[in-house]
Amino acid sequence: GSYTLYVQAIDNTGNISEEFKRYYTIDNTAIQKVELGDCITTDTALQLSWKDVEEEDFAYFSIEEKKKNVFTEVEQIDDKLSYVKAGLTPESEYIFRVVAYDKAGNRGAESDEVTLVTKADTTAPCIQSVGPVEGAYGNKLSLEMTAKDNDCLQKAVFSWSTDGKTYTVLSETEVENRATNKKFSYQWDISNIPEGTVYVKFEVYDRAGNHNLPAEDGEVVASYRIDHTLPSKVTGFNA
Repeated sequence: GSYTLYVQAIDNTGNISEEFKRYYTIDNTAIQKVELGDCITTDTALQLSWKDVEEEDFAYFSIEEKKKNVFTEVEQIDDKLSYVKAGLTPESEYIFRVVAYDKAGNRGAESDEVTLVTKADTTAPCIQSVGPVEGAYGNKLSLEMTAKDNDCLQKAVFSWSTDGKTYTVLSETEVENRATNKKFSYQWDISNIPEGTVYVKFEVYDRAGNHNLPAEDGEVVASYRIDHTLPSKVTGFNA
């Protein structure tokens, strides 16, 4: 309800100040319970949605996530009826609820809890770049590739071949910490490799075992020419 506060000051001689008035409205009425709508998941993301509330003194929606049996606010939303969370782990369970607050700070009734399970990861990782550039090399090849994945990269494999058909693994590097983007490298000593053309195949796998997407013409392969021949001695030069 509405209330008016009257205040006057009186000194020791009985003088009375002018009357001071201030008006207050006490609001203890909470906003209605939020009703959830369709909630969907992908392998690494989820989306909550809910219906709008009717109260004119609405302030914001509080999105709360349950972890270890305790709900904690993860975001406040006042301009839309949905919430998206990305960077999730495939085939994992997440629990949420939504509650509305009014401008006086009153908390409404929480929505029903919703338990969402992300889907299995079927998205292949992608090799973004490989190196070095194709050309002639003598004693070593500094192999590298940059890869990304929607969830988590697991390992990178460098292999080589002389015919482009049968490959031998040079290096297999495991990812120690979770990473969606990573640069892999391997120093290949080619000083004892006979001269000629060699082929290097670049591969990457994610945590779910998905193999990298192929290049337009098939596997991600680069060719290099091994050249151990020294340049000819300079002749015909007079100081």
